[in-house]
Amino acid sequence: MKENDRKSFDTETLIGHDIEDILRAKGGQVEGGDPTFDQKKKSEERISQPQSEEPSSQKTSPEEPDIPHDTEKKTVKKPKKKKSRLYRVIMYTFAAIFILLIAYLVYFNIFLKDDILNSPYNKRQDAQAEYVIRGNIESSDGQVLATTVTDDEGNETRVYPFGRVFAHAVGYTTNGKSGLESEENYTLLTSHANIIDRIVNDLSDKKNMGDTLVTTLNADLQQAAYSALGDARGAVVAIDPETGKILTMVSKPDFDPNTLSQDWDAMVSDSSNSSLVNRVT
Repeated sequence: MKENDRKSFDTETLIGHDIEDILRAKGGQVEGGDPTFDQKKKSEERISQPQSEEPSSQKTSPEEPDIPHDTEKKTVKKPKKKKSRLYRVIMYTFAAIFILLIAYLVYFNIFLKDDILNSPYNKRQDAQAEYVIRGNIESSDGQVLATTVTDDEGNETRVYPFGRVFAHAVGYTTNGKSGLESEENYTLLTSHANIIDRIVNDLSDKKNMGDTLVTTLNADLQQAAYSALGDARGAVVAIDPETGKILTMVSKPDFDPNTLSQDWDAMVSDSSNSSLVNRVT
């Protein structure tokens, strides 16, 4: 009986030790256990706590940036982008307007300048008469058809050597303008004289001589056509078929441009003749 009791006691103690070892391995506590083992276990738990917290801190570290804060930054940047885009649109618009303006100025100076300057409605032409003596008008064979004579007092008088012969073709400058005097008014009041002469004339309060206008009209053919028409009403025109140049232009009834200022009232009131009308055109 004693031996059996000892064996049972040994088996119970062995079983008890095995159970304690199993519980210790699983982290459980056993009453009346080894105090050194418990201290080791507590120290291991203390060491393992920071290590267990590290993953949690790593997990939370990506979540530290505040998402609403980022969205606020993005919403702040959006108006800036809109403003910069608006500024670019305004800048490009003004740049395009500036380029179009430069292009129009170039186009105007190349293609439209002469038409505008030679227009009879351009009042700038009359201002040029204060600085320039009206230039001569000549025929293709070198005959002077119109010229300006200046007396000692500086008074200017427009003279037409051929009188009535070129009346409608050349025109007049009294009580308005007509003919070549009107169409080429700017050319006659523009001076391309020597620059030194122009500077000297400007300093001495003298007028510069205007440019000379050379026409395609032939003085001999014009005189022949004028004589052939006689006192008849009508017009005579001679055109070069190869070039289209007008060689002769005669219209009757006519007038004398040299005495037009004295005859003006009578001619205007005489509706039967209409001498100022150019029947060629």
